[in-house]
Amino acid sequence: MLTELLLGKNIFHSADRIADAPVNILAMPIPQFGELRRDIDARLEAIIQKALRRDRDKRYQTAYEMLTDLEL
Repeated sequence: MLTELLLGKNIFHSADRIADAPVNILAMPIPQFGELRRDIDARLEAIIQKALRRDRDKRYQTAYEMLTDLEL
């Protein structure tokens, strides 16, 4: 949801088939969001990258954990 708000689109939806989104989430490389939108700074980039890690144990475990990083 955060990436959609920042970019104005769901990066995992294919123009051809929305049904491909679950496969794309697992297969597509996670982009560098700062390259897609120049005003995304390095700190926000790190937060997004952590939130989208494929290994769930390496993602944020709680909303509070993410909020803490966003507030720093």
